[in-house]
Amino acid sequence: MGFEPGTHGRAERVDDLKSERWESEYPNVDIKHKGVLTQGKWKVEDYRNKKFAEGFKETNNIPGWGSFKHLWKKI
Repeated sequence: MGFEPGTHGRAERVDDLKSERWESEYPNVDIKHKGVLTQGKWKVEDYRNKKFAEGFKETNNIPGWGSFKHLWKKI
């Protein structure tokens, strides 16, 4: 059925709810570690559909979050 509810109209869907697009003002941060269930995407080439890698970048300064170094101290 796919990973995102409401994004298709196939017969095996569980309801008739739809989804819509929303973007936050600041980026979401996805912290990966060896215990996660989903495969990590470490570079643009890891994405099958490149549209989902739009805006992909590696940085130590995240807009709205600041320097990443201070976040590691809290973890």
